Amino acid sequence: MRWRSGVSTDIRRLQVVSKWARALSSADSQRTEVRPTLMSAPTLDNFIDSATTSRVRAARVSFCDREDAEMFLEWLRVRSEALATEVTFPLFVCTAADAYSLSAATTYAVFGDIPVDDLPPAVAESVATCELPAVLGPFDAATGWDVVFALSRR
Repeated sequence: MRWRSGVSTDIRRLQVVSKWARALSSADSQRTEVRPTLMSAPTLDNFIDSATTSRVRAARVSFCDREDAEMFLEWLRVRSEALATEVTFPLFVCTAADAYSLSAATTYAVFGDIPVDDLPPAVAESVATCELPAVLGPFDAATGWDVVFALSRR
């Protein structure tokens, strides 16, 4: 069926929308409410011996100097307080991206599995012993001053 006038087309659209609304209303009245059950699933850390951990799932951001790395950490703290949340991986990554776009002080960022052997000994020890997730740094590295958000041991 062809509609020639704009008014007729609008009426047809209203009829279709009201048909959908009735169908959804009918489905809602027949639907029973299902509430999710919170369950505690084992995490990877439950099965990993931290003494033999060789990799860490992390984000590592490198800065030209210590002051820039400390400024990044302060920015991260302020953002987490403003959002009334702890530092999470997405918050860390977004703040790192903002730091990269706003400043030439960020030299590089690595996201993914990082070999623990690539970290300075004190940081590698912290990754093995601390409760994750955790923000580590700033620490002196060959390329500048680094900050790491360690998410989990691999």
